[in-house]
Amino acid sequence: MRLKFVYWVGLVGLLLVYAACSSGKKYALLQSDYYTLQKKYESISTITSKSDSLQTDLNDCRLQLSKTEDVLTELYLKFEGKEYQTNYPTRQVNVSKCDSLRSLNIELNQNLQNQNIITRNLQDENQKLKILSQNSLAQNNVELMNLQAKYSFNENQLKEKESEVNKLKQNNSDLQSKVFTLQETLDNTIQDRKSNKSNDQVENDLAELKSSNNQLKEEINKRELTIQDLNRQLNQISKESETKTTKKVNSKEVEQLKRENSKLQTESEEISNKIKSLDIELNTLKNLLAEKDNKLTEQKEKASSYETEISKLNNQLEVEQNKFNTLQAKLAENPKSKSKELQEKENEIQALRIQLSSAQQSQAQLKDEEIILRNNLEKERIQNQELTVQINSQNNTLKNKLNEDSLRNEIQSLIIQNQRTQSELSQSRQKIESMNNAQNNSVQQNLKLENLQKMLAEKENEIKLLKDKNSEVTKTEPKNQTLKSTIPNELLEKLESLPQKYPKAGLFYRISESAASIFVPQSFLFEGETVALREPGSTFLTELISILPKSQPLDIDIVGYGSSDSNASKTLDGSYRRANTINKLMMVSGISPTQVTIGARPFGQFNNRQGITPAGIEIALSPR
Repeated sequence: MRLKFVYWVGLVGLLLVYAACSSGKKYALLQSDYYTLQKKYESISTITSKSDSLQTDLNDCRLQLSKTEDVLTELYLKFEGKEYQTNYPTRQVNVSKCDSLRSLNIELNQNLQNQNIITRNLQDENQKLKILSQNSLAQNNVELMNLQAKYSFNENQLKEKESEVNKLKQNNSDLQSKVFTLQETLDNTIQDRKSNKSNDQVENDLAELKSSNNQLKEEINKRELTIQDLNRQLNQISKESETKTTKKVNSKEVEQLKRENSKLQTESEEISNKIKSLDIELNTLKNLLAEKDNKLTEQKEKASSYETEISKLNNQLEVEQNKFNTLQAKLAENPKSKSKELQEKENEIQALRIQLSSAQQSQAQLKDEEIILRNNLEKERIQNQELTVQINSQNNTLKNKLNEDSLRNEIQSLIIQNQRTQSELSQSRQKIESMNNAQNNSVQQNLKLENLQKMLAEKENEIKLLKDKNSEVTKTEPKNQTLKSTIPNELLEKLESLPQKYPKAGLFYRISESAASIFVPQSFLFEGETVALREPGSTFLTELISILPKSQPLDIDIVGYGSSDSNASKTLDGSYRRANTINKLMMVSGISPTQVTIGARPFGQFNNRQGITPAGIEIALSPR
């Protein structure tokens, strides 16, 4: 009987496990039934162990009875051998032995009574075991029949839903192929137009910049030559003054010549210092012009990149809007399914379009400012050219008028001209500062554009979440569905803080008021391709389970994903078993099996920077 019972229990367990593979929730319910049956089996095993212990006690009692019978027979024989003796003392010994025999008989009777009680208890327990086994077999047969009926019903539903899903996939693939062809044609036409225009503009700008740089280099070389000529002329003047002093011997004339020489030396030193300062200022102007040229090229590259990105975003928005319209048409058949969320997303898309238009306006303003900056730079170049022409003319006049009498007047004129050049340099510095301010404003506007692009990316992720939810609704939920409640804000805040607590985990999360999903990589949770949890993974899961609210139970979907570059047929079984281990951990920690569903898919939609979806587990939370 015991072997038959164990055989039937094993068959029941196998059938329960086979039926549980059909769906996640029903697997959890069957698993709970399996646990109850296992508890019953444990209680039956305890009863059988008690019966075994009672049987061992019976055997011990029988051994003791056999020993007492042997002792009694020996005593009886001895007693018979000594009856025929006539000595009195022998009779006294026999009386004492008779007393011992009486006590042994009393013990025998007590042992027999105990044996009868034990046999009765054994019979009662055997009857109870028979009744329990019959009841459990009947219950198991009924449960097996129910499970088979449910399994067949679930299989039919799954086949119907799979056919519907295949039809939807075919429709989506056709629409996507049409959209991709349209996108390619639009992108090619836009790129051809832009490339023709942008290349011509860039070539013209480069030619202008090269010509201006060559002119500046020529002017700088001319100034250096004029400075060298001035130094030579000053040396000649000093030599001529020395020769004049040697020819004339009069003391008064010598003193006057000395004074004039000293004045000339001081004036020449001042001129040389001013020339050095002019050289320094010219070098600074060169550096500033080079920096401005580099900044202009960078701004051109940024403007072109922003134009391409904005065109891509516009195309993506058009594609998403088309997909959104198709989804809206599908959901029109089911009017009660998430109409509020769709309206909110439509409002958000309109707001994003307004932000895009404002960003485009700001980009146009940036282009206008760049044009103004270019005009200012050209004006400054013209002014620099005029200054170089003036300096060259002044140098030529200095060459013709390098006599001793005309030096003072020329030095004064040079001082005045230096003052003018300094004032012009200060004006140019102010203009450069204004240009720097304009560039800072352009940088701030570029930062605003980047923030708007980030907002667009977040909204696109939310739209993808909505699409996934709508697809799941069409697959699993019935047509007449009531609106769900929202997830509490405290739980959302705690979920958003998890990536900061576990920076090495590489978590991906998608959070909204109506749903939240967290993707945990397999390398953080499990050891290789096994089912064994790692220490950081187990701590993370225990913390996540402790966060979940007990007053407001949520539906929990645990889905195991393989990586996009792996074989789907090999990794699907392993990912399902890993999801099942997390389900067991949740059941041990107090979460009811009716809340949890488990599943497995080849790969998910959580792409990393290299475009590969890593293997891992997604834990999705939604209100009931």
